Amino acid sequence: MASKQSGQKKNAKAKFDSHQVILTPYPPLSGIYNCYAQIFRAARLPSIIQPDIKLLCLSTISVSEFCVLDNFLLVYASKKQNLRIDASYVVLTDIDLPKLEYQLSWHLFKLITELKIKINLIQPNSLLSALNTSLSKQAIYDLNALYDEKPRCELSLDLLAKLIDCSRNQLLYQQKQIHSSYTEKIQQLTEKCEALKHSEPSPNLFWRAQHAD
Repeated sequence: MASKQSGQKKNAKAKFDSHQVILTPYPPLSGIYNCYAQIFRAARLPSIIQPDIKLLCLSTISVSEFCVLDNFLLVYASKKQNLRIDASYVVLTDIDLPKLEYQLSWHLFKLITELKIKINLIQPNSLLSALNTSLSKQAIYDLNALYDEKPRCELSLDLLAKLIDCSRNQLLYQQKQIHSSYTEKIQQLTEKCEALKHSEPSPNLFWRAQHAD
């Protein structure tokens, strides 16, 4: 079992199984982890996952819970299976947040190009918004420059399509399918609930619907 004492020593290392601990993304990196998770949910994950990971040990969390600074693929996969972990502990004062954000963002771009992503399992608008909100602006700028796009700190739908290796029209079609499905569900709910047929339904209308006959 990994211990709190291990985390107090700079450059300390430990090996253990993922079922022995709780791995949580370092809070300032949670938005980037969510971007990774959206990609992983739509992709076929590799069968071999590197066990190396950097952990931050904080006294404010439990003895078996650690904040993760990299290798978000291992974090995601460990929620579904027990994996071997080779941990290196990092002290808080050694964390260079902008550098970590850049490295994680660039690694995600690399993973997107390498993984086989099922377009029907992603939500293009939601994914694009998450990427532009959470990833390193400098990494996005450098990616645009690499792909000869207009230098800017924002990902476009066209560039996302290039990373996924699909066409812009495929992403637009997927988004249209999502919108159509959402609209259909709203229509079905509206047909079943009289209150939803009003432009500004009041709570009384829902109460009546629940207690009608």
